[in-house]
Order: sequence, then C-alpha cells, then structure tokens
Amino acid sequence: MTQKIWATGENCNQFNNTKEEMLVKPTLLKKFSGKVHKMAASYTNLIVAFKDNQIESLGANKYKGYLDQNSNTKNDPITKISSGFKHNLLLTKSGKVYAFGNTDSGQLGRTQSNLQTKKPQPFVHDFQNLKVIDILANEYQSLLLFDNGDLYAVGRNSTYVIDPNKKTIKKHTIPEHSALVTELTLISEDVIKISEGNASKHLLYLTNDYTLWGQGTNSNGQLGIKQISHRIPQEIINQPFENKNIKTIFAGYELTLVLDNDGKLYTCGSARSNGFGVKHLNFTKLAFFDDKPVKKACCGSRHTIALTKNNKIYYFGYISNRGTTLIRGRPVELVLPDFNYNEALSISTGVNNFYIYTIEESSIIRDFKQLYVSKDFTDYEINGIQIHKSFVEFRLNCGIEKIEQNLKNYSKEETNNFFMWVYYDHIENCENIEIMCKKFEITNIKKKRLKNDLEKLYKDDDSKDFNLLIKDEDEDEEEEEEKDYDNEEEGNFEEIPVHKFVLLARSGLFREMFKNISKNEQNINQIQDYSRKSIESLEKLIKYFYTDQFEITADDDPELIFEELSDAIDYYQLSDKNNFNLQLNNILEH
Repeated sequence: MTQKIWATGENCNQFNNTKEEMLVKPTLLKKFSGKVHKMAASYTNLIVAFKDNQIESLGANKYKGYLDQNSNTKNDPITKISSGFKHNLLLTKSGKVYAFGNTDSGQLGRTQSNLQTKKPQPFVHDFQNLKVIDILANEYQSLLLFDNGDLYAVGRNSTYVIDPNKKTIKKHTIPEHSALVTELTLISEDVIKISEGNASKHLLYLTNDYTLWGQGTNSNGQLGIKQISHRIPQEIINQPFENKNIKTIFAGYELTLVLDNDGKLYTCGSARSNGFGVKHLNFTKLAFFDDKPVKKACCGSRHTIALTKNNKIYYFGYISNRGTTLIRGRPVELVLPDFNYNEALSISTGVNNFYIYTIEESSIIRDFKQLYVSKDFTDYEINGIQIHKSFVEFRLNCGIEKIEQNLKNYSKEETNNFFMWVYYDHIENCENIEIMCKKFEITNIKKKRLKNDLEKLYKDDDSKDFNLLIKDEDEDEEEEEEKDYDNEEEGNFEEIPVHKFVLLARSGLFREMFKNISKNEQNINQIQDYSRKSIESLEKLIKYFYTDQFEITADDDPELIFEELSDAIDYYQLSDKNNFNLQLNNILEH
C-alpha cells in the first residue's frame, strides 16, 4: 500500500523543496508509511493525522510526534483537524481540544498575544462539563461547538465575525480592545453544524430548527444573501437546497459552498471564484455536477476542489501567483499521474493551493480483498469465519488441519483480523498478527506479501489445480457452431494451468461462470474460455492475473496481443482499468 499527498498551486515550497513558481500540475509532496486518518491545510500549514494519533505538521508550524506526549491518547482518536492562517486545532473523540501555532491569529485560548506554541497543547479553558463536538480554525478566530449547541469564538475580531450582542457593529465606533477577544465568547446557541474552511471574514452555521445563519463581511456574496456588509447574524433564505439535507458547508475568502446529501453542489460568491464567471449573491446550484454526484468539496481563498462519488477530481475558481493564473471558470478534471482512480483518495484545500491524499493498492490486493469480503465460493469455516481452503493453504504453506489447530484458541474477531492479513495484507493489530504468524513459521509479516507470493506461485506449475481450456484455432468454424460445449471432446482444446482461486478473485466473468455451474459439478477442474483469443494472448492475461504485469519476449507478436486483449477489461470484467490499459499500451513499445 502506497500513501501519497499531492500538491498544486501556490506556496507549496513551504512544505518541500519545490520552487517558488506556480505548480500547474499535481506534484508529489510526500509519501507516508503510517495510515493517514485526517488531513487539513491553510495558508502556511498542512496537518496530517495518523491512525495511532501521531501527527505531522508541514509548513510554518513544523511538528512531528504524538498528539500528547504526556498522556496516552491511543484510545481517544483524533476526529477532526482544522487549520487557520497561523494556528491549528485538533479535536478528539472524547471532546478534548488541542491547539498549536501563533496565538496572535486565533488566540488559541491564551491571553498572551503573539505566543508560539510549536507542540499541540490542551485548550486551556474550562468547558464546565460540556463536550466539544466540532472545531473551526477560521483565519483569525478559533471556534468551538459544544454538545448543548453553544457556539463559542475567540481571537481577532477585526473582521467582525464575533458578535456576542447580536447588534449592528459599525467599524468606526468599535473600541480598540474589541478587535481582540481573549476569552471564549458565546456567539450563538442551538447550533448543530458549522462551516469548515479558513475564511477570514465570514461564518455560516445551521441551528437545530434548520435555520441557516451567516455573519461577517459580505462584499462578494460569501454569505449567500444579497445585502452587503452585514456584520450581524442574519438568516439565509430562499436558497435552492433543503436545510435538512445539508451535508457540508465550506467557506473560503470570497465564496461559500454547500454540499447536500444527494451530492449536489451549490456555490455563491465572486465571479472569479464560484465556477460561473458571474457574481452570485445567492446560492446557485452548479449544474455541471448534476450527473457527477459529489462526495466531498472544499474551497480555499478563491478556488474549489470537488471529489465525485466515482473518484474523479474537479477544480474551479482562481489562483494567482506573481501574475500567473492557475485556474478560472468552469470545473476542469484534474488527473493524477499513474493513479488508479478506483483507489481511495481524499482532498483538502489551503488558501491558494490544494492537496490530494491517495491510497494506492494494487489491483491484486483489491480483488482478493473483495473475494474475502464477499464470501462467495467459500468452502471451509474456521472459528466462524468463511474462507477459501486452497487459497489459505497456499498463503500459510500448510494443510487446513494444521491451520485450524493453530487458530483454535482465538476469537472470531482475532481470526477475522488474521484472515484479513492472509487475503489482502491488511494489519489491524501488528503484535497479534505477528504472534499468530509465528505459529506458521512466518517470521516477517512485512516481507510476506500477497503479490510476492502470487508471483512465486505463478512459476509453480505443480500446485496449479485448474485448467483453462482454449479452443483449437484449426477447428472448422461450422463445427464450432454445432459443438455442444457441455460434452467437451478431447483433442480440440489446449490447456493453460491456473489456480482456481486466482480466476475467482481476478475476473468477474469467471465468477459468473462458476456461479452458473450446477452443484454436482462444483468439483470440476477445468472450464472453457469462449473468447476465441489465441493461447498466446490468454497466457499473457493469466500471467497478468498473478503479477499485474505484461511481459513480452522476442517470440511474441505485440500487435496481436494488444489487439486481442484490448477488450479484456469489459469481456473478463476486470476491476483495474487504469493499470491494465497502462500495461497493455506498454506492449506496443516493444
């Protein structure tokens, strides 16, 4: 499994050695070995949290280590990260809030100004037995939402987001000290959802009666209301979405997004930012995504990145650095180099950049994971877990009786975690898996990889328990049409040895064929391929099933193989379109 974060836009040089110039194409920022859990970015920060509560901060607030070095937070995982202009907030499952960065932009619950806290520190305020359920590091404020619906803010108030009295505040009559709010201040009640993002001038939130409110400066329509310069909370009405159906609200410098549970995306704000090219002071649905439901969207200062439910990434808006415009106008698809979009990914935005986090699993891992999860064609049970006997024997290199004996004292959950590793290298509990593997004389689980084992297995003809039958090309076509394939004639077929579980895992076509075989024929050791492809091409395909690679020798005909396998994705119902096509195109280079 390979985990990467890609960066595009301005200021990416703060996080690696990239030059100051604008990154027009996605650039690999960093690879990670731990399992990334959460990610958030702002103008000067990129914060990454891992499953074990380690965090890594790149940029202005560099930090790498556990969330709290002084206490055990393993059982209190991070549930959210929010990154502001120069400060960062982290929220755990139990409701604990940690902060680090510069107190001058957001205060972080401290009365001292311009104080740097380089390591995460617990938020210092007494929450009076209330639990924090959401956080927001706005550009100049820190906001906490409690489980009773109270929304509190602290920080710089020069943009008038904080208004505890709900009265019109005129800029020229504000006392000097009001520009800095040093104590948590109640700004609203009965709140159930707050906007995300690092906007500096506005805030949106939803109350428990499903009223949508906005407050702050509205010079470009960021609040989704026609009136300009409203600095007090105001209800946002006449919007084209149902408030009960709101999934996420995201606020940038001069635009706001609303994503609903149906995957529809609504934007408002300046002409250069909202995806329309025309200023919208009210929320307007972006029809571009009508046939491309969105599962996540976020925006920076003037740009938006959207991740659709079929794992496509689109971006629109405006990023400018030293006169260079990166994006503007209608949504455009962003393509990562050599990335299979069937894999997992997530997105985040900074003020003038955006980041994409990818988890790249080989198609082999994904296919065997699906084979295990689906429980189709299982033929044995250990501790209540259904398995494929021949596959498990192969991976553990011993008979089923020994496997059952070694696992007899483990619970169903422990057995399930063990077989997750057996099928697709997933490690839920490393220590426990290592102990169980030692019973099978496996001393290094990191080197015992499924893909490596399958490559070795491909070369072991003696262990192959199945034959794929290929029709003899010399047989007359008229005889072919008249032939009854239920009564196969010897001598008319060539054979390709294979393991049955490889066909089951890798090809939807063969899974369907096996499902259609009657119960009294379940133990057959051969099946015919009806594609009329040459044995030369099918041997290459079978090797691809084991290795995810095509290999061409001097004796092969690359053009024939390419032509015959060009429809293999659809015909054999393969899961990995991108890698297969990449490997297939490489054939022609030979």
